Amino acid sequence: MVVLNPRVLLRRHIEATYFRFQLHNPKGGRVVELRSFDVGKVLFDMRLPRGYGLNPGVTSDGQQVFYTASPADWQQVVRLDWTDARKYSLARYNCTKFSWVFKAHAAEHFGLDCGWVKAKYHSWNIVIYPDLTWAWFEPQNDLWIPKQAVEEHTLTDGIYTLENGVVQF
Repeated sequence: MVVLNPRVLLRRHIEATYFRFQLHNPKGGRVVELRSFDVGKVLFDMRLPRGYGLNPGVTSDGQQVFYTASPADWQQVVRLDWTDARKYSLARYNCTKFSWVFKAHAAEHFGLDCGWVKAKYHSWNIVIYPDLTWAWFEPQNDLWIPKQAVEEHTLTDGIYTLENGVVQF
């Protein structure tokens, strides 16, 4: 287990709190609500072999929504997140735990929703942007894999295929 410097953690926590305020500021915040239907359509269009699960938040007027932000804001979330600082261990802290922790941090610390992808041999995250484009995110090393690279199988070496895979949002 990696021991993180308390000063670094405190600084990141303060920056993350301020960034969350900027994202959710009632006067000009940058968070975008995506309807559950739109997220479902993006996932459906991916033709996932084993389907997907949606667990949306519900607004005060009963709308089922997910919260997302621009690619630049997601880059800032990744910069402030410490998930990649952990050490990989097949038995104790594997790719599944990395992706679940990043999903939880995005929700808890920034109020943003991302998906968790579980394939036959690997796990990672998916982020859907306000314009309904998407990218894979590898939380172990902060690597972004754009939709085009997934579809063309470049940069992926077959690891990010969805054979026997499922997505949980």
